[in-house]
Amino acid sequence: MSPEFVPTELDQRITQALDHAPQVAVPQDFAVCMASQMPQQAEVRGFRHTYARRLAVVCAVLLAVGVLVLASNTASSFTLMEMLFAVELALLTLWLVSYRRA
Repeated sequence: MSPEFVPTELDQRITQALDHAPQVAVPQDFAVCMASQMPQQAEVRGFRHTYARRLAVVCAVLLAVGVLVLASNTASSFTLMEMLFAVELALLTLWLVSYRRA
């Protein structure tokens, strides 16, 4: 035989408290108050992005010069180094073009 559960006054109060949702009231100027407490944000500068783009342009120019120097100093066959420089130049140019569109 198992003893029957007899709810006590505390059990009834807990059940009533759980059955009723609390009333939540947010003041209308809550967002304004929170925004006024936040520190002012510094203006974001695009230094890192402009630096990366300038460096990429310099590298593209150096790669183009490297391809031209290697092409003028070797025979008519396309060497592995010329191929690597040309592929790097193409990928760098593709990145610069897609970077400017974004």
